[in-house]
Amino acid sequence: TTDDPVRRGRSCAHTTYYGAITQLGSVTSQRRVIIDFETDVGVLLEQLVVGQIKSVPYQQFGTNKVVLRAEFELSLAALLPEQLVAALSGASDWRPNQWLPIKRIQIDLFEPSLVPQHAVAAYRLSLEKENGKSKTLCQIGQQLGISKRQAHLAKQLGKEMNAAGITDAYICLDCAPHAASRWRKRLATGR
Repeated sequence: TTDDPVRRGRSCAHTTYYGAITQLGSVTSQRRVIIDFETDVGVLLEQLVVGQIKSVPYQQFGTNKVVLRAEFELSLAALLPEQLVAALSGASDWRPNQWLPIKRIQIDLFEPSLVPQHAVAAYRLSLEKENGKSKTLCQIGQQLGISKRQAHLAKQLGKEMNAAGITDAYICLDCAPHAASRWRKRLATGR
């Protein structure tokens, strides 16, 4: 066995580790800030969001970098006009979330660096042939709008991700990583 949660996958699902995330602050508490930002948008968001907005830790593939993503569910049925809902609710087969399923949404709460952002595309471009030749790193970088060095690193990461059978450069953490950047337990203070 290994202590690397990326290689171990989700085998530590029974020992969830969200305590550190609570210490980082709840995204749900930030929901009020967003809702207060624009009254009309806030009312709409409150109707659409089902349950809580959760902050979930992810580890960048092949590194010790841990980032957060917000995860929540949206009910598209909440967009229906009240008159339509009233008319349909009398029907025996009216199931709004079956007709308009609830959608699970993830939003990055971080700015992804260029290498993981372009890893899959850089690797795919490196496999393409142009006039019988593979594309150069300069061509890949130019096509993606990144430097030759970033194209090289993105291509390498994309190749490793392809070998691991993943397309997302960030892996959900169910437990504390063995080694992570800026990850430590904090004692509660009276501030």
